[in-house]
Amino acid sequence: MPLQISSLLSEDERAHLSESAIGGQDDGCWLPRRHQRVIWVVIDALRFDFARWSDDGGIDGPTAFYHNKLPVLHEVLQAGRGRGLHSGNDTAAPGGRAMLYKFEADPPTVTMQRLKGLTTGALPTFIDFRNNFHSPQIEEDNWVQQAAALGMPLVFMGDDTWASLFPSQFQRAFPFPSFNTRDLHTVDDGVLARLPAELAARDWRVLVAHFLGVDHVGHTHGPATRAMADKLAQMDAALRAVLAAADAARALVLVMGDHGMTEDGNHGGATAAETDAALLLGGRGAGGGVRSGGVREARGAAFQVDLVPTLSLLMGLPIPFGSLGGVLPELFAGPYAHERQPKGTGGPPQSSWRYNEADAYGEPRKHTYWYCRSPPISCYHCHSPPTSCDL
Repeated sequence: MPLQISSLLSEDERAHLSESAIGGQDDGCWLPRRHQRVIWVVIDALRFDFARWSDDGGIDGPTAFYHNKLPVLHEVLQAGRGRGLHSGNDTAAPGGRAMLYKFEADPPTVTMQRLKGLTTGALPTFIDFRNNFHSPQIEEDNWVQQAAALGMPLVFMGDDTWASLFPSQFQRAFPFPSFNTRDLHTVDDGVLARLPAELAARDWRVLVAHFLGVDHVGHTHGPATRAMADKLAQMDAALRAVLAAADAARALVLVMGDHGMTEDGNHGGATAAETDAALLLGGRGAGGGVRSGGVREARGAAFQVDLVPTLSLLMGLPIPFGSLGGVLPELFAGPYAHERQPKGTGGPPQSSWRYNEADAYGEPRKHTYWYCRSPPISCYHCHSPPTSCDL
């Protein structure tokens, strides 16, 4: 099943990319799957400070309407504090193993471009801005298509932008109209009506739920309003249900904003208020060495393009061809069950990776170097032929 990819790629690249997509897990340049199910929750315009717990309570001034209105995130982080996500201890409160990141978006900070970046790992530009009003199908390589090509059932509900970007990849899709920013509830109510049955079905490998009310409240009323406090309370209840169901399904849960918003509720530019979204990874299915209960809020701690290679490897998928990000290293701190053996040890060759500790400026670099099982061409991510691998 060949992938639909950009016409900018050569015929040779098209052929090799298709082989990577259909070759199967044992023949490709990726790692053993760590998660059998993933729940991907987008709360549109979830700014980082909406998710970050404020110890002073945030009870004074306009911030009182959005600070500490998602206590479930704080409870999850507190429940797992002091225990690594790779520890195997599953006796915490529901969803109690988690990590919260400041999740930095690239401009333009509008939904279509952010979803494109979150699925392809590439950087849409301002020239694509007009597509936010009529989103065409994504042709670039992306993890949604990779999962569908490998037979993973996917289910979606929420913002109908997903249905435009991925018209045929979902086994079941429940899109709701998203363009009317004065409509604060139609999309969210539609998701909440469908979500319990889909969580219980468990015939999916990836479940995507995209809530839109926070974004629309921002556009209509602004963040410092009673309407925002009420909408965040609704999201808190929804996340409690998702995390409880994820525990039973042993699914990895991702809760994220695609972008933030300014103090007047708008977005699209490159200010910190617009680019600093939130990302929480958690649930009983979370694993891989994360310091549970941690919060990484320094700028650059996690870029949105970093989620694509990270999620691809956690799900046992090939990294999309045009991905520019690097893995979030905390998620790969534990040993794999099938770690590659050095040459001469007699062990079976497996995919391996190493983390480049610092760049020329002394800052960590999230770049992975991949060594494959002897594919017919050089690895896309290390750009070297298999014979040069010295592991």
